[in-house]
Amino acid sequence: EIQLTQNLMELFIKYQVPSDLLTACRESDPSPEPDAALGLVKRHVQALQEMITGARSKEIQDQGQEFLMHEFQTSRRSPESRRSSETSNYTDDDYSDDEEAASKQSRMDIRTN
Repeated sequence: EIQLTQNLMELFIKYQVPSDLLTACRESDPSPEPDAALGLVKRHVQALQEMITGARSKEIQDQGQEFLMHEFQTSRRSPESRRSSETSNYTDDDYSDDEEAASKQSRMDIRTN
C-alpha cells in the first residue's frame, strides 16, 4: 500500500492526473467494499503507468528517428560544404571587423563619386 500511495502521488503531482480517473467509486456502486476498491484503484494506477511508459517509449523512439534523419541528411551533404562548415571558425570579432571594412569601403566609394 505504501508503493500504491507513492505511485498515486507521482500520478497526481508529476503527471497532473485528475483523481476521478483513479477513483474506485462508480455510479453503479458508489461505495464499494474496501478490498474491492483497493484492487480497482491498483488496476487504474497500473493502466495509467503502462500508458505513460508507452508514451515515453514512443517519444524516445521518435527522438531517435529524428536524430538518425538529421545524421543521414548531414552525411548526404557534399564534402566541400561539410568541410566549409567545419572550418568556419568566425568569431563575433571577425564579423565586426568585416562590417567595419565594408563601412569604410562604402564611405570611400561615396567620396570618390
